Amino acid sequence: MGEVRPITSSYRYWSNACGEFFGPDDKESRPLIKSELPKPLQELFDNLWTDEKMFLCYLAELDGKYGIALEGDFNEIAADDYGITYAKYIKIAKAYAKEIADRFPQYTVMFSKDSRVWSDGTKDSTLAVFMPYGVTKEEFDDVDEFMGEHHPDNSFVENTN
Repeated sequence: MGEVRPITSSYRYWSNACGEFFGPDDKESRPLIKSELPKPLQELFDNLWTDEKMFLCYLAELDGKYGIALEGDFNEIAADDYGITYAKYIKIAKAYAKEIADRFPQYTVMFSKDSRVWSDGTKDSTLAVFMPYGVTKEEFDDVDEFMGEHHPDNSFVENTN
């Protein structure tokens, strides 16, 4: 059985979801060019990183290991759109995270409630699946496909059609 852990400071970004690079959590400094990234991250960018998945894709580091992550947000606005409370939506999102962790125990699945609070007071919670350097394209695509097919939003969209 897989485990879902909270997102902590040991999870650091080396890129944004647009493919721009920077030192881990150093968005204030000058951007990096690809050749300045650690070699494993350069390879992950060349072979796996994409902005064409359902989920946001990041070059990342977790517990000192380089990798690639897929992330999705669960927010109050979506909960309202689906006619459910944010608390219920988060409960559904946590069950979804557990389902991913059970299916892919070799990767690190993380979930943090209220990871962002926007200026208007609305909240986002974040689900991240970190795959370490060495993950193959087939494995990466399997995770993305599973996440897309099992995403809880699918049932809400299907019920409105």
